Amino acid sequence: MIWRTCTRFLWALVLIGLAGYAFYFLRFAAVLTTHPFDWEESDGNVLVVGRLLGAGRSIYNDPYSFPMMPYVYPPLYPTVVFVLTRLFGESVGVARFVSLLATVGLVFLIYRIVRGAGVSRTMSVVASFLLFTFPQGSRWLVSGRPDSLLCLLLVAGFHSLRWAGARDGTHFRLIVPLVLFLLAGFTKQPGFLAAVMAAVALGAMNFQRGAIFLVVFALASLAVGLCLQSWSGGWFYCDVFEYAVAVAMRWPIWPDRLHFYFSIFLKSFLVPLIIALAVTVRFIEHRKRLPWVLFLGVTFAWSLQVGRNGAGTNHFIPVAAAICICFGTVAGIYLRWWRRRGIRKGCLAEIILACLLLGQFIFPWKELRYLNPPGKTDRLAWQEVVEFMKKTPGPVLVDYAPAAAVASGKWEFVSDSTSTLLAGVEVERVLVPLIAQRHFAALVLYYHTFFPDEVKAAIENHFELVNIKPIRTSEVDQKRYLLLLVPNEGGHENKSNP
Repeated sequence: MIWRTCTRFLWALVLIGLAGYAFYFLRFAAVLTTHPFDWEESDGNVLVVGRLLGAGRSIYNDPYSFPMMPYVYPPLYPTVVFVLTRLFGESVGVARFVSLLATVGLVFLIYRIVRGAGVSRTMSVVASFLLFTFPQGSRWLVSGRPDSLLCLLLVAGFHSLRWAGARDGTHFRLIVPLVLFLLAGFTKQPGFLAAVMAAVALGAMNFQRGAIFLVVFALASLAVGLCLQSWSGGWFYCDVFEYAVAVAMRWPIWPDRLHFYFSIFLKSFLVPLIIALAVTVRFIEHRKRLPWVLFLGVTFAWSLQVGRNGAGTNHFIPVAAAICICFGTVAGIYLRWWRRRGIRKGCLAEIILACLLLGQFIFPWKELRYLNPPGKTDRLAWQEVVEFMKKTPGPVLVDYAPAAAVASGKWEFVSDSTSTLLAGVEVERVLVPLIAQRHFAALVLYYHTFFPDEVKAAIENHFELVNIKPIRTSEVDQKRYLLLLVPNEGGHENKSNP
């Protein structure tokens, strides 16, 4: 009796700890979905894309042109957001709410997958809520980006493979995974790589269906891609694939950066990862569970992108979901095995696992500062910036503040200085003369802007600083300042610019 009481007490503590992390996430999500301005630096780009769609213009264009930096992901997510903004109003909160709904669906799906493997309700809840113990990653789950939707579609797609590969079924069962992986691929590029791994897993269960899946998926992707290529005037493939490769070649993976981010990730997932990997061989031998091994492998490979400059911890979201599923399934199966060897041995195994998880929860607790949402002062500061742009009679160059630009109606010259830096001299030749000729009536830039040195020099020579607004962003470790500049009168170097 005392063994069971101790076990229940420890699992209650585990659930309380997970509930604490979930509470912080939901509090953060509730505030952020009602915050109408930028938080993550490319958060509001989806609104600019929506304006282009509403005007009947292509969201893909020459990536080395100015001012409109192209949308570098496939179009599903911004299209969904665009339709919803037509119904509920134009706000970046709509995009964040879509991501929040996808996150809720993802957590529920992880629970159903683990529970469907014969695992207890408690372990299934633990596995699904582990997603919130990585604050640096979970903050992206409610961002106005396609990551949450991609992860939901990938998990649903891999989950459908077991049913689609059953030998007693028909080839029509392939329709469900085909649709899910097509949607994933046209949400974000990793979906295409995941589809190849899905074909391998499906082929291991049923070779004929695996081959059919791969061929049909390739043909359907090609057909949709050709339609998008035609609609975009030939720029879809260049922006979504060639430009992404160019960025990867320009910014290699740095070992020090990789070590730094993985050390943060393992603070939250070391114990679940070890348990998930401990029986990978057994999962490989069990063909019906092979999809989750391949899912873990492909998402881990994708997470290595975090080692590139400019990459974010959102690359960890899919691999975190894969770890949650594998950990919950493996831990549940082995706890059930230990219980069959006797109550005392079963309770002892549960006590050890619960203590390991409780110890794991301590390390990422300090990272909860990344779930500190914007406040009233941040909203007021953004409103002043928007009013400044509205009152400016002429075009405004806006860097890293797309939601504010859309709110002010000055969205035609929204730029991304990181992409501008990658574009190189082609953009400099266009942008520097525009600045020198004072084509813009004002500039709204972050202090840490990544514009090339030639562009920065032109700004210092021809514009003067009129206001500085401290703006909190998702990068809580750094204080950010928004610079408001107007053309100077003399055309000489402005010594007052920081």
